[in-house]
Amino acid sequence: MTPARAPRLLALALLVAAAPVLAASCSDGSEPRSDLDEGGANLHGEAGDTAAHDPSADPDADAGADDPGAARNRARAALDWPQATVERDEPEGLRVRLSFPEAEGDSPLADAVRGWTRDRMTATGLGEGGRASTPEAAADTFQTRYQAFRDDFPDAPQQWFLERHVRVEEATSRWVTLSVEESTYTGGAHPSYALGWVNLDPASGQVLDLDALFLPDARPELLELLDAELRASFQLEDNRPLTDVGLFDETLSEPGTFALEGSGVRFLWNPYEIGPWSMGPIEVTLAWAELIPLLRDPTLAEAAGETLDPDRTDPTGTSAPGARRVGPQV
Repeated sequence: MTPARAPRLLALALLVAAAPVLAASCSDGSEPRSDLDEGGANLHGEAGDTAAHDPSADPDADAGADDPGAARNRARAALDWPQATVERDEPEGLRVRLSFPEAEGDSPLADAVRGWTRDRMTATGLGEGGRASTPEAAADTFQTRYQAFRDDFPDAPQQWFLERHVRVEEATSRWVTLSVEESTYTGGAHPSYALGWVNLDPASGQVLDLDALFLPDARPELLELLDAELRASFQLEDNRPLTDVGLFDETLSEPGTFALEGSGVRFLWNPYEIGPWSMGPIEVTLAWAELIPLLRDPTLAEAAGETLDPDRTDPTGTSAPGARRVGPQV
């Protein structure tokens, strides 16, 4: 195994750092949670009602799948898609901010982005598995529920908010990475927060999940690499369990989401996946050089040097190889 590198810890402010946080408990005593995976669609797109592109309906689909130039052009175009916004406000204490790319054209990539975005943007944000027909309807549902709460408790000081943003973060001839960042608050000790990504093949629109990227027998070694980086960040010896630094389990579980980037692959565990809210999201970035032996297609790493838009930056800062905790240490 590649020796663990020196730890790289970086604390960044979450989207809701300036929002008021009340010390009240949820009505059912449960912890706040994100609705990013409402309806069975997880953060990196392995499930959910995502529309699949029908190659037979697109005469250019097969040609594009075999043409790196066509894939590169589609990826580059994705960076220029306009961002749609949905906003709702009430002076008593409601704020809704939704934003997402409006995928243009009839291509496998555009269809995949529209489906994945729809799954995320139509979640109601109420923690009940509900889903609206459109992002606007989701915002209206959240606002209606807030108004009902305000009618029942007119003197309650708490504010409600829902922030959900989908962005095209990176594009190469081999992948397009979208991020989704959400924070919501409807009462409780603190807001819920989650960050996730989906990685798409720009030629076919297919989701590049762990199974698509890594060899079938490579997952144990991948976990070993992640474990080594995480232990280095906590300065934790190999013979000690992860619970000694406050994580939930003695051994590491697979991350719920990851992003393909120029420096490597960035893996992330959101709050409550492997640790408490107070630890914030936990990230580990593994360099491409470490991962090439584990990839189904080692040539994927060759696209890491492409820069289709050098001015774009990721939403949580530099992701150099190493491990870090993201978010407030509250």
